[in-house]
Amino acid sequence: MPIPMKRKEDSTVEEKLRPYTFHGVDLTPSGNGSHEAVGTCPWCGREKFSYNFDKEQWKCVVCGTGSNRNGGNVYTFLKILQEESHKTTKSYQEVIASRKFLSKEPIEAWGMAQSFTTKDWLVPGYSPQGALTQLYRYILMGGKHRLLPTPTLGHSLHGVNLYDPQKPTLYVCEGPWDGMILWEILKHSKVNHEGHIVPTSNESQSLLASSNVLAVPGCTTFLDKWLPLFKGKTVNIMFDSDHPKKLCNRCKKSRLAKEEKCSCGETEGRIILPAGFSGVKKLVDKLGSFPEAINYLRWGEEGFDVNLPSGYDVRDYLSEGKTLSTRATLLENLLTKLVQVPEEWMGETTPSVSEAVGGLECVPCDNYESLVQVWKKAMYWTDGLDHGLSCMLASVASTKSLGDPVWLKVQGPAASGKTTLCEALSIATQYVVAKSTIRGFHSGFRSEDGEDFNLLTVINGKTLVTKDGDTLLQSPNLGQILSEARDIYDGASRSHYLNGMGKDHTGLRVTWLLCGTSSLKALDSSELGERFLDCIIMEEIDDELEDKVLELAANKAVRNLAFEAGTEAASQQDPDLTQAMQLTGGYVNYLRDNATNPVKGLSTIAVSKPVLHRCGRLAKLVSHMRARPSTRQDETAEREFSSRLVVQLARLATCLAYVFNRKEVDAHVMSRIIKVAIDTCKGPTYDITTILYDSVDGRDTSDISTLTNLTLDKAKNLLRFLRKIKVVELRTSMGPKGHVKTKYHLTNRMRRIYREATGRKEVWA
Repeated sequence: MPIPMKRKEDSTVEEKLRPYTFHGVDLTPSGNGSHEAVGTCPWCGREKFSYNFDKEQWKCVVCGTGSNRNGGNVYTFLKILQEESHKTTKSYQEVIASRKFLSKEPIEAWGMAQSFTTKDWLVPGYSPQGALTQLYRYILMGGKHRLLPTPTLGHSLHGVNLYDPQKPTLYVCEGPWDGMILWEILKHSKVNHEGHIVPTSNESQSLLASSNVLAVPGCTTFLDKWLPLFKGKTVNIMFDSDHPKKLCNRCKKSRLAKEEKCSCGETEGRIILPAGFSGVKKLVDKLGSFPEAINYLRWGEEGFDVNLPSGYDVRDYLSEGKTLSTRATLLENLLTKLVQVPEEWMGETTPSVSEAVGGLECVPCDNYESLVQVWKKAMYWTDGLDHGLSCMLASVASTKSLGDPVWLKVQGPAASGKTTLCEALSIATQYVVAKSTIRGFHSGFRSEDGEDFNLLTVINGKTLVTKDGDTLLQSPNLGQILSEARDIYDGASRSHYLNGMGKDHTGLRVTWLLCGTSSLKALDSSELGERFLDCIIMEEIDDELEDKVLELAANKAVRNLAFEAGTEAASQQDPDLTQAMQLTGGYVNYLRDNATNPVKGLSTIAVSKPVLHRCGRLAKLVSHMRARPSTRQDETAEREFSSRLVVQLARLATCLAYVFNRKEVDAHVMSRIIKVAIDTCKGPTYDITTILYDSVDGRDTSDISTLTNLTLDKAKNLLRFLRKIKVVELRTSMGPKGHVKTKYHLTNRMRRIYREATGRKEVWA
């Protein structure tokens, strides 16, 4: 039985201390503005162990001198903990018996040890290069043994320390126990001259001589940085046989599909494929054409076997044999269940090795508040940045769901942080495409094998992030780009070329984050149709805020002089910023992976009738404020019908609640929606409307021209247009000397729309 930690981990402990306290190190922040936490050294037992928050380094001033315990970062700590635990581990019998191994050989080879600090068993995880980057604790929770990763470090692969790139075959197991037992039997088995698998004592003749065994932490966990290990291999995916489930139509709870009724009494529901089987398909899609071939363990005709217990795995199957000889026979039977994956499971695109290895990797994240806490350590975090990040994530989350896509113009002054947010989202290359230079969405060029090089092909089903949208305004093809974008928004785009390489794209699902300065407002004058909502993270530079940002930036610049830049992207910038960006990429993956999940996805968000009504009022306000007189032709004055806008705002509200991990669209979410709507409204028309809303006596043309910084001619032209679409009206009154005064007022209907949408009371009422 595992021995509990001496001190229960306090939920208020600093995030950076969690990897240490998780492994039994008693650390307490010093307080009083100190940058350190102190505690008992796990190596020597003296209260001289300290952790520096700024340097992210630990040390012990007693036992550190002249030894390899003189401090380091969190990975140094894990490495030494694993090494020291291995030295003090006296017996492996507990794990051999519980996991049904034949000997301690796989346990030692895969790096397991009993922690000398917590007495729990430790299971190491490795980077693709074989460096120890994670230690999982094997603990008893709720009556079941579980593997828990060291907090804040993300997941790592098991078995990479034994990986040989020369071996052509690669087995991928679900969890380390399956990997270890399979490795053990492969090492001591061979194929005899009759084609049967039999025991052998000669490893050079064994099945392991030509095979690697790796284990992923779970069937749905796979990081792009692991891809190079699979390149050119024959990959055999050995995931569990789980049971399908049924999602209740009434209460939305899941039960085993074979159960006739839900606990609520409902019999109908939607079938959900087993986790292991779904995990195989997701992994195959991830791998694409990286491997030479991909096979998977088909437990039954449907890929799984409901006659086996749910969760039945490789270890369960092989451990039915009590001797090596019987397990060799079972392995032979098991390998006959390997079949080639169907071609339609293969990923449509092959990830780039440079993207998988050289770029920042996503770190799993499933909570918005935790993500923001890390951002607050990385940079001076403002309400505007929080608003921008949440709305950008909401747009990403909406990508594949039915309805008009949520496109955002994210605006702020240069160096206000919007580019950093764009780069953070762009780490999630599975769902985000970063491209600043756009000359058009179509290309008539195809390779000799027919591969389509259209940008549309790349971005379909993803979010296009343009972090320098101002350059788009200078493009000589701006009219063409916006025209094509209008078609893409509507879900279809067609191209025709003289070389016959034209193509019809239908069923498009693309979201677009166009980021830049306030110059992007110029796109509002396009007569190709407005499709963007506006998200303003900073309108003008505040001196006090700028001073605070400068102080933080200067401190970080000096601190970073102590860090050496390496060849990996993670070492090229501030460590706090790297962590924030990696977690953002991980949160993008979480949002997209679960958006259509019936248990925790978008369908679970409650949207009340008052919320929908408010979205309708806001949509109507935006449609009036965004209307403008034509600068190119005489036409009937009109504004856009607000149905598309209400769809965008309602979808954004639902997705924002999902981003915030809320169960409903509440007041906090609606405050963001109101800001987006008003940001989208902003311009001369909104200025005029606000001025007149606060003016009991109205305003004449000269006043409006002065207050809005419009020339008198432009003010007159705009006011004439606003009269035609019933935003303003002229009223006459008698002055004190009998003079007739003509002034502009808001129409009663516009006043009502403005009041209900913004929630502002009339100052003179």
